[in-house]
Amino acid sequence: MRNPPGAKMQIRVRFVICLAVLMFPLGGAGQELPEHFLPVRPIGMGGAFTAIANDQNSIWTNPAGIGRIRKHRSRKHLHLLSVPNLVGGVNDQAQSFYGSFKTAGAENSGADAAANVKTAIENTATIDKPIWARAAINPVAFVEITRGTPGVFSLFSNTRLKIQVDKDDTSSAQVESVSDTGAVLGIGLTNNTNRHNLGLQVRPIFRFAYDERVDLETLTNTSEMQKRILTEGNTVSAVALDLGWMWTFADYWFPSVGVSVLNVPTGCRQNFLNPFTELRETICGTTFKGSINNEESLFLVDPTDIRVGVSLTPRIFHKVALRFAVDVHHLYLSSGDTYYGLPGAEPIKTVHGGIELFIGNPLLLHPFSARLGVSQGFVTTGVTLRVGPVFLEFASYGQDISAETTSKEDRRTLFALSLEL
Repeated sequence: MRNPPGAKMQIRVRFVICLAVLMFPLGGAGQELPEHFLPVRPIGMGGAFTAIANDQNSIWTNPAGIGRIRKHRSRKHLHLLSVPNLVGGVNDQAQSFYGSFKTAGAENSGADAAANVKTAIENTATIDKPIWARAAINPVAFVEITRGTPGVFSLFSNTRLKIQVDKDDTSSAQVESVSDTGAVLGIGLTNNTNRHNLGLQVRPIFRFAYDERVDLETLTNTSEMQKRILTEGNTVSAVALDLGWMWTFADYWFPSVGVSVLNVPTGCRQNFLNPFTELRETICGTTFKGSINNEESLFLVDPTDIRVGVSLTPRIFHKVALRFAVDVHHLYLSSGDTYYGLPGAEPIKTVHGGIELFIGNPLLLHPFSARLGVSQGFVTTGVTLRVGPVFLEFASYGQDISAETTSKEDRRTLFALSLEL
């Protein structure tokens, strides 16, 4: 018997409420390469954005792009305001989780929502992949401090959730989570042609991290989870630094090269258990301090991420062009037993490439663009549509969730909505 529309709406509402409870303040990644923020457009390009960085995503990929948001002569005191930059994401397992939750809700419409969540998790666990979801907001303003000195100010909140249930044991789940809140203050330097750019930015971060195994009865008990989070989670903070450089050989259709250093090493964490080498190492980058209840948490340091990229933008027709890009991420330096970055990841996880087809002026925001790329050996796709000041974005990508040489894909989808003025 089909459920009436009202019952379906109640199921959706209970699902959203329960997922929201789990996601605040949860988020995280297990044996995945650390990414402090994943913007939608670069993901569609396979993550190859270091030598492009010409929109608000520059603050997460290459700070040198702060000066490439607008042409040199077009930059004003406030030349771009992008709000609210809402980003949401789920993986295939989260969608299966919703399907199982809806079924449980339909069969037990009068039962407590927590029981439906428990049933849905148990059903989804047979796939033996994590339930993953993400929610973020990132309003940003680009300004011209003085002529040839662009700047940026941004606020952000980024929450990710990962629940891993072993198919052989559905009585408990590994909940790995991170919720970051903070700001970005950046400054750039450009020459008159705007073909040479430097960027520096500061990111104060307040982080709540929770990384524990939880039985499903506790996981679906809101008050008990809140109590456990308060007593067992890490409440920490840090100030991150990022550097970037970009150079275009002649004009926009000629090759561009870019280098960025995200999480410039300002501290090191000793005895860090590297999930890729499975060794205790000293890892340098952005280190967090505060109230630490779990010393083994992976989220007490954001390792330095050195990125190198090259891009090329050939024109096909007057208003149609292509953009090619190739990147290498998570390069690192070492000195004895100290690593400035995170060693041990397979090379295929660090190579990124993509192609973008767009309509419009290459130096301005495009009304339409479509992307195809490769990241960690998996295909990525993406689309951006501009309707007046409204930007809608979509990206699909595969995340390698295995620490072994044999990759294991977790297919994820991201959506974004922004209003650009």
